[in-house]
Parts: sequence; C-alpha cells; structure tokens
Amino acid sequence: MSNQPFVRNVALLETEDAPDFSPEAAEGVRALVAVFNRACLTLNLDLADEEMPRKIARSIIEAAISGESDPETLYQGALKAVSN
Repeated sequence: MSNQPFVRNVALLETEDAPDFSPEAAEGVRALVAVFNRACLTLNLDLADEEMPRKIARSIIEAAISGESDPETLYQGALKAVSN
C-alpha cells in the first residue's frame, strides 16, 4: 500500500468547461466525492488500485440514485460493498 492518501477532487466543477450544475447539484456532487474520499482513505487504498475505487464509487452512486442522501449511510454502505 502507498503512504499517499487516495483523494480525488472536484476541480472539474470549478472550470469553465464544467457542466452547468445548479448550486444544489454541485454541492451534492461534492458531498458524494467527500464520501468517496473518506472511504478510500479509510481503506488506505494504493493510488495504483483501480478496482476498489470503482466498487466504492459504484456503491455510492447506486445508493444515491436510489434516494440515499445521508453521508454516513453512503459511507458505511461503500465500506460494506467492498468488504464482501
């Protein structure tokens, strides 16, 4: 495992080429990215790892699409999804 934190940012949201998100939608995306980053940091993922981050992201996105919005529930669900 790498000692570098596995963190993605939402810089795309602050560029001129960014999609036109409403302020609420942009904040929602930031919240999902924060949950993703927290899960990746908790698991101390290696920066070269691609499979685990995809599983984490898929879990978070699927739960959010299903209506879940609580960050702690999304986080716990992501951890559970990769522990199976």
